[in-house]
Amino acid sequence: MNKLSECHADDAPRHHIIKINQGKAIAFKIGGIRTPEAGQIAFADLMAFYRDNPARKLLFDMRDARYPYTIEDLIRRGHACARALPATKVAFLVSEDSEKVGVISLTAHVMSGHKAALFTNLQEALAYLIWD
Repeated sequence: MNKLSECHADDAPRHHIIKINQGKAIAFKIGGIRTPEAGQIAFADLMAFYRDNPARKLLFDMRDARYPYTIEDLIRRGHACARALPATKVAFLVSEDSEKVGVISLTAHVMSGHKAALFTNLQEALAYLIWD
């Protein structure tokens, strides 16, 4: 999908942030078409949640997200998010459709000093976060 005009109404951007593992980790689930505005709102909400919670383990579930960006834009956005996030252990949970974005995000976070890994299985991602 290359154009936002090709999207359907059910592709509206959405995000949810919750504590998991008895508050020792945070789950950040995004979905729909990730417009720049939606990305800014979701990241601002995540950072506000981070400020109020000591957990520094993050499950980033992007399985239902679609990114209408060029590779260059994805790299730039990935690095900006990684630099703004406090030191964190991140499990990126991806689908076949979001794997490219996951790899870019993983690379940006590792290059910024975070511990990070990429998963297609939820249970494996959770296990990674739980075990140090």
